[in-house]
Amino acid sequence: MATKTLKVTVVIPCYNQAEYLKECLDSLSAQTTNRFSIIVVDDGSTDNPTEVCTQWSYDNQNIHIEVLQQENKGLSEARNAGFELAQTDWVLPLDADDKIDPTYIEKVLDAAKANPEVSIVSTDALFFGIGEGFWKTKPILISRLKYNNTLTCCSLVKKEIWERVGGYKSNMIYGYEDWEFWINCAKHGASSYTVQEFLFHYRNKTFSMIKSAKKFDTFLRAMIVYNNPEVYTEDEIKFAHYFKEMHDAVIHRKNPAEYYCIRQQIKGRPIPVDLFGRNLEWKSLLQLLEHKINTQLLR
Repeated sequence: MATKTLKVTVVIPCYNQAEYLKECLDSLSAQTTNRFSIIVVDDGSTDNPTEVCTQWSYDNQNIHIEVLQQENKGLSEARNAGFELAQTDWVLPLDADDKIDPTYIEKVLDAAKANPEVSIVSTDALFFGIGEGFWKTKPILISRLKYNNTLTCCSLVKKEIWERVGGYKSNMIYGYEDWEFWINCAKHGASSYTVQEFLFHYRNKTFSMIKSAKKFDTFLRAMIVYNNPEVYTEDEIKFAHYFKEMHDAVIHRKNPAEYYCIRQQIKGRPIPVDLFGRNLEWKSLLQLLEHKINTQLLR
C-alpha cells in the first residue's frame, strides 16, 4: 500500500507589509519541493498586497496562490482565516515580512512523515535585518512553555490540532498569540519535533509587532494565564487578574481611580517571579499605563 504524500498550505497573513511580501514569496518559489500551496490573507491592508501577489503569480504559474481579502481583524484572526481555508492536513503560518530556507518545507514534511505522532514540527531560527542573531527552539513542554515561549511562530502545524484548540486567540491584541497557541496545543496533548537547523529567517525591524508586544509583556502574560488558568498557580492567576484589570481600567474603561485602587492592592506583595518578576517588566507596564493616564488627563 502506497504511503500518503504529505502536503502543506502556507498561510501568510499580511497587514501593510507589501514591501516585504515578494521576498517572502520568493523564498517559497525557491523551495526544493512543490508539495505546497499558498494562501495570503490581506487583513485590510492599505498598501495593496494583492497586486504583489498577482504579479508574483504571473511569474510563478506552477505554484498555486490564493488571496483572501478581509477587513482588518488582527493577526490571530488573519491566521485563523487562512487555516480555515486550507485544504491540507498540515499548515505553515509564515508572516509576510519573514522568509524560509529553500529546504524548509521538504525537511519539515519529511520530519512529520517520520514522526506521525507529532502535531507540530519546528526549526531553529536566524534573525536578519536590523541586528542578527539566532534562536534554538525546544519541543513543547508545559512546565517550560508556561513561562517562556520555546517555538517560533513559523512552525508546521497539523490542522486537526488547530481545530481542536479553537485556533489563535483574538484577545492577544498586542502579540504573543503564537506563544498562547503553543500552550493551548500542549494542553490538548500535542507533541512536537524540532529539525535542528536554522531554516526559519525572522526579520528584525525598527518597528515590529514583537517589539510592540514587549511594551505590554506583563499584560500579555496575564492574558495567557486568563486563557489557560488550569496551567498556572493560584497566586499567578490572582496577579494575572490584577494586571489585566489595571490595563483594562486605563485602556478600555479610562478609569484612573480604578487603576490606582488595584495598584494599591498589590503594593508590597511579592510578584510571582517565574511569570512576572524577572527583569521587572511589570513595572514597565505600570509606567506605561500611568503615562496613558497623564496623557488622558491633559486632554
